Amino acid sequence: METLKDSQDFLSAPAEPEEPTSRICVKNIPKYVDEKRLNEFFSQKGDVTDVKILRTTDGRSRQLGFVGFRTEAQAAAAQKYFNRSYMDTCSLSVEFARRVGDGLLPRPWSKYSSGSSSHEKKDGPVSLFGKGPKSSNDPAAKASSDPSRPSSEAAAVDPNLAEFMGLMKARVKAKIWANDELVENELAENSNRSVTKGKKSKA
Repeated sequence: METLKDSQDFLSAPAEPEEPTSRICVKNIPKYVDEKRLNEFFSQKGDVTDVKILRTTDGRSRQLGFVGFRTEAQAAAAQKYFNRSYMDTCSLSVEFARRVGDGLLPRPWSKYSSGSSSHEKKDGPVSLFGKGPKSSNDPAAKASSDPSRPSSEAAAVDPNLAEFMGLMKARVKAKIWANDELVENELAENSNRSVTKGKKSKA
């Protein structure tokens, strides 16, 4: 008869067995914990060689860290003992550390990790030659990079496109009546006349 614990272990088991290394990855660390406290906590199961907690650019904890042990056996014992254990009120998730670019790594989700959709929204798409545009909300960058948006040169050549572009302008900028240009020209001429009359009367 299968118990509830057996089914939970089956669902949470990784797809492929992990190769033991001397470093472990610790997730869901409390935000206020520093390297010294993490070192003391994990030294219960072996000789800790190094501890690293990942932080944001402004120094806040990302609640993720790496702990290195002297041997692979100590790291395996620590992984088995501390996985799903608690540090204060946070349930820790402990697994063996993997190399950067490993194919078995899950898709990144943090806005600080390159390759995640949140990171692309924040910093622009990553290309082979570095980052894309810094701000994806810049309307000038969008207008210049959007090939479906017609340019003003194309509107000058095609009268149908020019008419369409004129109709699609914002209501404030659009000319509602066909004689709007005539009225604007007459107003401009009248204002120029009144300015020149004012100058002549002062002289």
